Amino acid sequence: MGASSSVRSIPLTLFQTNDDSPKILVLGCMGCGKSTLIRRLVKRNRPIAVKNMYYVHTVQFNLLKLYRELRRVCDDLNLDILAYEEDFDSIYDFRHREEISDKIHAALKRLSKSGLFEECLKKRRVLPLPINYHYFYQHTDRILSKSYVPTETDIFMAYSETIGVNTESIKIGQSKFEITELPGHHIWRKRWPDFFSNVSVLTFIVDMSELCDQAFYTGYLKDKTVGIYKDLVQNPIFVHTGFLLLFNKHDTFNEHSAGFDFRKLASHLRTPHEALSYYRSQFSSISPKNRTFHHIVSLTKTKEFPQAVFDSLNKIFRQQKENARLT
Repeated sequence: MGASSSVRSIPLTLFQTNDDSPKILVLGCMGCGKSTLIRRLVKRNRPIAVKNMYYVHTVQFNLLKLYRELRRVCDDLNLDILAYEEDFDSIYDFRHREEISDKIHAALKRLSKSGLFEECLKKRRVLPLPINYHYFYQHTDRILSKSYVPTETDIFMAYSETIGVNTESIKIGQSKFEITELPGHHIWRKRWPDFFSNVSVLTFIVDMSELCDQAFYTGYLKDKTVGIYKDLVQNPIFVHTGFLLLFNKHDTFNEHSAGFDFRKLASHLRTPHEALSYYRSQFSSISPKNRTFHHIVSLTKTKEFPQAVFDSLNKIFRQQKENARLT
């Protein structure tokens, strides 16, 4: 899977079945990377209209959440946090509005210098914290600086729940297409069918890092994503739609999978590679034949959007144009 050097270097034409722009619908569960995909696609086509400064609140909220969760991890690992109880109390009670107060700023600074993270990591290689914890811990001082402006990487690494419909028009080569992202919350999933008409490509994103989260194996969560995807592929409205499966957060999976017990996923699984292949097969086995393309990606780490994904889009639109010609 390669990466193109620039938009201009893409020798593609996305074929269209009508005069209307092809429509791509981006779906997936919460936190899988839908917004990151949209931002990467838009960024490579034109400068991002929204200034990075507008993301300060979102990025700093991720930092707050990390240090709030750290208290629970320290308690679970029986670490002595008595000297930092007041700091933890302060950030837990703080309601983040426009800016981090001086009191919270100082509390976060002290916690970042406390050595508690290092003590936790001595006891457990992978901590039960938000998956972006390494990044935000390493960049705490920069994010808390008075002159802080988020970088593109900060924005990609931050998690923010999609709260509405996000639609963008994107041009690749000489062709345009419309791409729409819908929230993955269960309340919003009930409204997904309102957007199913005239979809040329359904892009479904799967969060591979979930396989390394103990919570994934409780209740119904282990089968949730596969079940959602199965309902989509069996919907008769998509009988002529192309499917693009993106298995995202491969980098996080690799980081967290060493030593993880995947037998909860299936009793015969012993290695991360076996777990990854098994989980992918659950999706590929129910995917429409000859209309589905899948890729393993790390959307927050790839500097250039994978060329192979564009190649798959090109194949889907070419196939749809040919089918339209024959009917």
